[in-house]
Amino acid sequence: PHVGFNHLTPYELLTHLETVGAQLDFIDVTELQAQLFAPWDQVEAPTSLFERQDRIEKQLVKAGIPAQAELRLALARTWFEQTGEYDIALAKWDTLPAANRTLPAFRIMIQAEFSKRTKRDKQTARGVGRGLANNVTAEEEAEIQAMAMAEFVNAVTAQSNAQMEKMMQMFEKAMAAKQPATTPNTTFTHPKCPHCSRRHPKPDDCWELEKNASKRPKNWKPVAERKKKQEETAKNE
Repeated sequence: PHVGFNHLTPYELLTHLETVGAQLDFIDVTELQAQLFAPWDQVEAPTSLFERQDRIEKQLVKAGIPAQAELRLALARTWFEQTGEYDIALAKWDTLPAANRTLPAFRIMIQAEFSKRTKRDKQTARGVGRGLANNVTAEEEAEIQAMAMAEFVNAVTAQSNAQMEKMMQMFEKAMAAKQPATTPNTTFTHPKCPHCSRRHPKPDDCWELEKNASKRPKNWKPVAERKKKQEETAKNE
């Protein structure tokens, strides 16, 4: 059974609070930024690290602070380089084209390397007989693979969201480019007809002329008659 409030489950309440929570003040924002850029402790799995940063960044974005993927990537690369355990992987990373060196791609790469390192350390511990670390169980290997898969899914999702946002921006620019630069001139450019004082392309074809009587529509009335009617209407008012 679910315990909630006003017929809402705890999950729904938490989702609501996350979506419409109170605005962050300066102290909250400063605290969150400090948490976002706090150095990696070299123990936390990259998947957990990046997911935690994602949650923090999501709160900052709601507070009006733009996402900082480039800064996060630069810091993450520095943290992993400082361990001295990822030199080969980082050297290969540096040879990639700049367009491919994105935060989502780095997340996938570094989690895969972290998984390899974790598995290798456990196997080494088993070889030298270090107590409880002697056995790399199937469950542990499955957990390592699960972490790598989770980071892959997270990174692909983040990349897809970024690509979707970029596509929307491109679409908006394309639509804006199709809009006319100036408002089209919808006024008539023909001169006034000397017979009816209206604007039309051929004064010689004006219906006021008797020679064009056959072209007049059934409900047509001459200018003089229409003007007289308008004057009578104005007088009665």
